[in-house]
Amino acid sequence: MSDYAGALQDGLDTVRQGQTISFITYERVILPYDGFVYWVKTGNEQTLVASMVHDENELRHEDQNFRNDSGLIITTTEPLLDFSQDGLDTMSVFEYNNNLYVLRKTGYNSEQSGLFHNIARVIEPALRSILLDSKDDFLKKKAQFTNSIGLFVLLSCGYFEFVNIDYPIYPEWLVPLNKKPPYITVGVTETEALNNSFNTINVDNSLFLVKPAKDYVDINLYGLDNNEALNFLVKLERWSLFYKKIGFLNMPRIKDEQLAQNEIGSLAQKKIIELEIFYYQGGDMDDDLHNQMIDQVLLNINNDGIKNVFRCER
Repeated sequence: MSDYAGALQDGLDTVRQGQTISFITYERVILPYDGFVYWVKTGNEQTLVASMVHDENELRHEDQNFRNDSGLIITTTEPLLDFSQDGLDTMSVFEYNNNLYVLRKTGYNSEQSGLFHNIARVIEPALRSILLDSKDDFLKKKAQFTNSIGLFVLLSCGYFEFVNIDYPIYPEWLVPLNKKPPYITVGVTETEALNNSFNTINVDNSLFLVKPAKDYVDINLYGLDNNEALNFLVKLERWSLFYKKIGFLNMPRIKDEQLAQNEIGSLAQKKIIELEIFYYQGGDMDDDLHNQMIDQVLLNINNDGIKNVFRCER
């Protein structure tokens, strides 16, 4: 350690006056049904980090919430996260003033100083349900997406035996950290109902709700050349015809998407396939709901033409 770094670290120890911040490690887990990401606590043991903490708090009022948008600058003598790593399998969740924070960036660091400024942001209330206390909590989770994304994710997992996809497929926004091509993302821009009512089907003595729907789907291909993209589209069409999980309502086409970086002077290998598909939205039917389901309402009318009773049949 240089004299410069030693002097700064001594100064940090002086001004922080013994201050520490604690964190608990969470593990990234993925729902096999649709690729949805949860974070599960690996244990209750807290790790203390000697640090100087600056915090800021700001009220943020939006149409769906009213919350504290808080941030921290955590100054330490060691970096707290390698932002260049491939994938993020574990995450440190910091607790400070009864709020939970995760790291979002680091900056204004120099190796000569031996000090690192780690910038964290509070976990928004709407996202707190993504943090689970145990693997048992995760095992109780069922499919999250109501649209067709789960069908495409299952396609890349070998669920459909006679259609082999050579590339991982992720829901949009749920791509692993610093993922390198080739890979595919799937997003749904709009969902429309094709029927006013739900139907029920019986599978292995369990009742499921189903509703015909239409999705507008964007499939983004990264790292695939022209031939590979065409072969992928052919496999999609065969999957639709063979397994009948989806049906095409448009004529799919492949388009080149422009994704550039100034410093490189070239383009990423990105293509997009726009689909309009028919499929069935489906999910388990709760027992309480099943007991309240009404198949038809019979209206009895007496001889005077005045209704006197409603009778419901299931």
